[in-house]
Amino acid sequence: MLTSQTERAEVYFQANSFIVNHGNPTLPADLDAICRRLGIAVSPLSKLTAESGLPPGHFTRRWHNPNGAANSGDDGPQIFYNDLGGGLRWVFTYAEELFHIILGHTTHPMYSRTEPAPWDERLYQWHDECARIAAGQLLCPPPVFYALPRLNTVNGIMRLCRVSRECAQTRFDVMRDHADEIVRSAGYTALCWFYHKYIQEKGGADVR
Repeated sequence: MLTSQTERAEVYFQANSFIVNHGNPTLPADLDAICRRLGIAVSPLSKLTAESGLPPGHFTRRWHNPNGAANSGDDGPQIFYNDLGGGLRWVFTYAEELFHIILGHTTHPMYSRTEPAPWDERLYQWHDECARIAAGQLLCPPPVFYALPRLNTVNGIMRLCRVSRECAQTRFDVMRDHADEIVRSAGYTALCWFYHKYIQEKGGADVR
């Protein structure tokens, strides 16, 4: 991991707080509704490419992600998705790009659409790791699965969260291997209560 424990604690806190303030207390997470409430535009990459006059694939190569990208410019924050792709893989990319905006990464000049600063691969990887941690909290919230052990499986996560098998496997591993760090994170108790009704409706145990 590129992030330190202190850095991850801050990401967990920001993610937990964001979910409680802007999320929906059920699964799957409604990313479209969140973006509408926050005024974040969601557009196909083909539209961005056409408007820029640049060759296909320019932005996915520039931003090192073939599935999507996020940007904060004069016209406000935007998320771009690869409309030539599709499937459940896009769900995690969507949440990840959302948190690149929320965590302030997209204000860095190297992500500029018009006059980008020199690329910093290590910084990009650090941003990516932070955004992935936060996206996982939103899409597959740990309080739900810790309280519903019968659903705390790869298949259960796929079904409830409507994510790809790859994403579900990663989240299962993270929630298993980093449980102490997760439950001790600032804002975790509020996150538990945020999902309390949903957990009860699913027949789960009391939240931690």
